[in-house]
Amino acid sequence: DQVRPTAPVRTLLHELHGSVGAATHLVVFRDTDVVVAAVDECADHPRPDGFDVGEPTPAHATAGGKVLLAPLRPARVSELLAPYGMPRLTSRTLVERRGLDRELMRVRSAGVAVEVEEYRPGIAGVAAPVPGAVVRAAVGVTVSRAEFA
Repeated sequence: DQVRPTAPVRTLLHELHGSVGAATHLVVFRDTDVVVAAVDECADHPRPDGFDVGEPTPAHATAGGKVLLAPLRPARVSELLAPYGMPRLTSRTLVERRGLDRELMRVRSAGVAVEVEEYRPGIAGVAAPVPGAVVRAAVGVTVSRAEFA
């Protein structure tokens, strides 16, 4: 309930899901965690395993997490990563801070984040910040690696 988005936001996620043909999600900060606030999915466009509403998600390995980390000072990124570290979830997961910092710089420059098989094998995601003075939320889509290609 603490992170549940408003009805208009859920409607937008549903419309995005229908227009792009992919599971959509909203991620937000809850204290020091990046959590999934909402998901819109269907049988043809399921969310990735473990991407559960209200649960923390590994910021270093998801497109939405990278969007939320990108505008932060390096010291703040360190604080947010400290409780969980940067565990290897797949063979493509960024596990070294130097690589993540380069990726966050790319996200700041491009305005969007992309991850391909960093969170789960066979899954890719794209996310963008929700407009505002401060980035507090990101909207993303997830698809199979094959669909992403």
